[in-house]
Amino acid sequence: MRIVVVADARGERDVLAFKLTAAGHNVVAAVATRKQADRALLTHSPQIVVVVTPLRDGRGADLAEPAGGAPIIAIADRDAPIGTEEADEYAYVLRQPFTTDELERVVRSMRLFVSAEEG
Repeated sequence: MRIVVVADARGERDVLAFKLTAAGHNVVAAVATRKQADRALLTHSPQIVVVVTPLRDGRGADLAEPAGGAPIIAIADRDAPIGTEEADEYAYVLRQPFTTDELERVVRSMRLFVSAEEG
């Protein structure tokens, strides 16, 4: 699976990219800003987008259009509010803290969704 990771904090970005790569996924880009994400989405045509919300320079939900239909997995703090409009743009919201197994389960379920869409 081609995955783009978007997270403001370098540590979060690096850990997510490492965990996803270790699980056998192809992290094609790990970026910090909305502008970088837009470029990565157009360049790499990912099958899944993983975004840690909120972003400093925009909402993760704003990536829906440039993602071109790729499901977006939002990672949010346990108590962070996510508005109804924003939640509608996400395929899944994973609340922190989460385990590597939980992340992999969500990605795997999205992989089944993507495979069905492509097939």
